[in-house]
Parts: sequence; C-alpha cells; structure tokens
Amino acid sequence: MQLITAGAIIIDDNKRILLVKRASDKKLFPNAWGFPGGKLEEWESLDEAVVREVKEETWLNLVSFDKYSFTGYTSQNTRSINHLYIGKAEWVLIPETEAKRYSYDEIKWLEIAFNQTEIIESLHIKGLV
Repeated sequence: MQLITAGAIIIDDNKRILLVKRASDKKLFPNAWGFPGGKLEEWESLDEAVVREVKEETWLNLVSFDKYSFTGYTSQNTRSINHLYIGKAEWVLIPETEAKRYSYDEIKWLEIAFNQTEIIESLHIKGLV
C-alpha cells in the first residue's frame, strides 16, 4: 500500500516545536510524538490536507505555511510519501488535545515517530529550533 501524507512543522516565537502524541492503537510508533499531519484524502490538495490535519489534531489554524521537505518511510506493508510544510499558527491550544510545544532540549527525551528526529536535528542546525 502506498500513502501520501501532509504534515506541518509549526515553530513558535520561542523556537519551540509543536508535536502531537500518536494514539496507543497505532500500528507504527504507538504513543510516540510527531508533527501534526496525516493521509491525503482523494479529493484534496496537499495544501488543503495540511490545513485540515493540523485543525483536526490540534484545533489550531495555520496562518502561513510553505513547503519544507519531502520524505519517505517504508514499513512491512506500507510505503508513505510525506510532504512537510513549515508554518505559523494562531496559538490557542485546547487542553484536551495531545498537542504540546517542546524545546529542542525537551524533545531529546521523547520517543519521536518515523524519521522526524532527523528533521528536528536539521531544524536545530539551521537555528530554527
């Protein structure tokens, strides 16, 4: 199976990055943290998908975003093509979401999903987080 996904790297003014905790029933990386995002619906563009996924997972509205990178991930039965955007959001988190902002030093102690640790390291080297 091949999936196309869209995700968002959202960084606040204090260089903290927004991560979402994955559900415990996920086949891949249960309870791990990652960028908000998910599968592209057949009727939507990548831009529409990233806005929808961020809203569904965090209740945040993306106010600006640009394409950042393109990555892939392969597991036993699934190959995913991940389109990542970097953006800004209106910071109004609803307490019952599993979304939290973390500094680079705090992220080191978390289990991070997929290959997103490499992306976070790259952001750190560039001075973004």
